[in-house]
Amino acid sequence: MDFLKGIIPRDYQQKIFETCSKKNCLVVLPTGLGKTIIAFLVIAEILPKKILFLAPTKPLVMQHYESCKKFLKIDENKIIMLSGSILPKKRKKLFQEAIISISTPQTIKNDLENELYNLDGFGLVIFDEMHKAVENYAYVEIAKRFNKLILGLTASPGSRKKKINQIFENLKIKNVES
Repeated sequence: MDFLKGIIPRDYQQKIFETCSKKNCLVVLPTGLGKTIIAFLVIAEILPKKILFLAPTKPLVMQHYESCKKFLKIDENKIIMLSGSILPKKRKKLFQEAIISISTPQTIKNDLENELYNLDGFGLVIFDEMHKAVENYAYVEIAKRFNKLILGLTASPGSRKKKINQIFENLKIKNVES
């Protein structure tokens, strides 16, 4: 936990982290109960390996970017946000040099399909709002290309068993913590 600053986890967060740092997990907690804190505990465990933190909207990407700078003890220049508005050549350079890359999944999916870079060397991918990992959503393709630790976060995985099972399969989830 040498990479954390200013986080004192609650007992339940610590317990969930202990499981999520060992196998692919989905964390289902209501908004405000600290899913992101659990993510930072897992990130700190995986560092200095590279981390990909995905969120479905630009505001969430920005929020995670600011939180990474606030709660992680690493060079802020090694924490980057990627978007399609950055030229591909520059995105490739940023992605290769970063320790933590934060992005919407569509940008990463497109770059992987265009072979701009790959996920070799990454130890963790975090899928925020992971309930979106169905059908052709970009999360599905990214998870197919990754075979290390996966952490899914959501306040609501959905109520249809078929959809939940599809999400578990798509993200290779082995355990649910709530």
